[in-house]
Amino acid sequence: MQWNWNAVKAELAPRTLATSFVQGLFLLGPLAVTTYVLLLLLRALDKWIIAPVPGFGLLSAFVLVVLAGRFASNVFVRGAVEAAEGLMAKAPLIKLIYDSIRDLVLTFVGKRRRFDQPVLVSFGADSSTKLVGFITRKDLSFLGLPGSSAVYVPHAYNISGHVMLLPRERISALEGVSSAEMMTFTVSGGVTGGRAGPAAAAES
Repeated sequence: MQWNWNAVKAELAPRTLATSFVQGLFLLGPLAVTTYVLLLLLRALDKWIIAPVPGFGLLSAFVLVVLAGRFASNVFVRGAVEAAEGLMAKAPLIKLIYDSIRDLVLTFVGKRRRFDQPVLVSFGADSSTKLVGFITRKDLSFLGLPGSSAVYVPHAYNISGHVMLLPRERISALEGVSSAEMMTFTVSGGVTGGRAGPAAAAES
């Protein structure tokens, strides 16, 4: 058996690995996190602890996620995932946890991805006070607010934030900067992230 080394190199290229990892995370993320939550509950109930092997768990998880992403289009893999989802849907509490985690993952990597439009929100009589946020829903007609949008404003150094429903005239898009840069900038309290302009370079 002869190896096609060009094909092997292509599969091991950083970009290919990164794409496979994201696809695998999208496929396995909700299942993995839900299973982890269940294991935590089991540990709390009967003190069951699996003896850790340093580095092995992290490596195994990475390989599993990459392989899942690589074969995400395989009908058998998707069938197995759908079967697992079906089992989880039969338990109300587990379904609630799984659906919440799945929807959260989809907002970042799925077709319904959000948090991809950073904006400035203006406050005060002269609109001089501003907050950095991210559009999560543009149309709020279902709430009786046809001229408003939902903006998520994250807190610095914390996994929390506010969802603000604001008139669109108080929201302005931030052009020329990615949502990842602004999320890093906001969550770090402005210490990191964003693009260093002349003023920032002079301060450093």
